[in-house]
Amino acid sequence: MARLDFEFQRDQVWIEVLLDVRDLLLPAGEEDPSTGKQVGSLLEKARAIRRFTGR
Repeated sequence: MARLDFEFQRDQVWIEVLLDVRDLLLPAGEEDPSTGKQVGSLLEKARAIRRFTGR
Protein backbone atom coordinates (compact mmCIF):
# COMPACT_ATOMS: atom_id res chain seq x y z
CA MET A 1 0.00 0.00 0.00
CA ALA A 2 2.87 2.38 0.78
CA ARG A 3 4.29 1.77 -2.68
CA LEU A 4 0.95 2.63 -4.28
CA ASP A 5 0.75 5.85 -2.25
CA PHE A 6 4.29 6.77 -3.28
CA GLU A 7 3.57 6.13 -6.95
CA PHE A 8 0.39 8.19 -6.78
CA GLN A 9 2.19 11.12 -5.16
CA ARG A 10 5.01 10.85 -7.71
CA ASP A 11 2.49 11.00 -10.56
CA GLN A 12 0.75 13.99 -8.98
CA VAL A 13 4.04 15.90 -8.76
CA TRP A 14 4.84 14.99 -12.37
CA ILE A 15 1.47 16.35 -13.53
CA GLU A 16 2.01 19.58 -11.58
CA VAL A 17 5.42 20.04 -13.22
CA LEU A 18 3.98 19.47 -16.68
CA LEU A 19 1.19 21.97 -16.06
CA ASP A 20 3.70 24.57 -14.85
CA VAL A 21 5.86 24.06 -17.94
CA ARG A 22 2.79 24.33 -20.16
CA ASP A 23 1.82 27.60 -18.50
CA LEU A 24 5.31 29.01 -19.05
CA LEU A 25 5.35 28.09 -22.72
CA LEU A 26 1.94 29.43 -23.73
CA PRO A 27 2.35 32.19 -26.32
CA ALA A 28 1.59 35.77 -25.31
CA GLY A 29 -2.00 36.86 -25.40
CA GLU A 30 -3.46 33.37 -25.22
CA GLU A 31 -5.83 32.30 -22.52
CA ASP A 32 -5.10 29.43 -20.21
CA PRO A 33 -7.85 26.93 -21.06
CA SER A 34 -8.22 25.82 -17.44
CA THR A 35 -8.59 29.30 -15.90
CA GLY A 36 -9.48 31.61 -18.78
CA LYS A 37 -6.84 34.13 -17.68
CA GLN A 38 -4.51 35.91 -20.08
CA VAL A 39 -0.96 34.60 -19.82
CA GLY A 40 2.34 35.81 -21.22
CA SER A 41 5.13 33.81 -22.75
CA LEU A 42 8.23 32.75 -20.86
CA LEU A 43 10.28 35.32 -22.78
CA GLU A 44 7.89 38.13 -21.81
CA LYS A 45 8.05 37.08 -18.17
CA ALA A 46 11.87 37.10 -18.29
CA ARG A 47 11.85 40.59 -19.82
CA ALA A 48 9.46 41.85 -17.15
CA ILE A 49 11.74 40.51 -14.42
CA ARG A 50 14.74 42.14 -16.08
CA ARG A 51 12.93 45.50 -16.23
CA PHE A 52 11.85 45.14 -12.61
CA THR A 53 15.39 44.44 -11.39
CA GLY A 54 16.88 47.23 -13.50
CA ARG A 55 19.28 45.07 -15.51
